[in-house]
Amino acid sequence: RTCVHPYCTKNARWADLDHIIEWTLGGRTDTWNLAPLCRSHHRNKTFSSWTYTMIEPGCYLWRSPLGQVYLRDGSGTRDLTPRPVDPPGG
Repeated sequence: RTCVHPYCTKNARWADLDHIIEWTLGGRTDTWNLAPLCRSHHRNKTFSSWTYTMIEPGCYLWRSPLGQVYLRDGSGTRDLTPRPVDPPGG
C-alpha cells in the first residue's frame, strides 16, 4: 500500500493516517474514515483546499484546489477532470 494522494508512490508503512472527514468536524477515528497519506500530502490536504472522499475501501475521489478530479485506487491514478470540447469546425 502507498499514500492515497494522486500519483504518490510513497510506502504507506511510513504514512500518517488521515481522517477523511475531519476529526474536528465529527469524523470518527475508525477504519472507514482513515486513509494513509505521506507526511507532505497529509500537510498539503490539511492546509490547502485539496479534498477527497472514499468511494469504497481502497478507492478515493480527489479534488484539487483548481477543480481537477482524480480517482485513486489500487491500479493507480486516473485523471477524471472534464476537458473542454472543441466547437464544431474548430
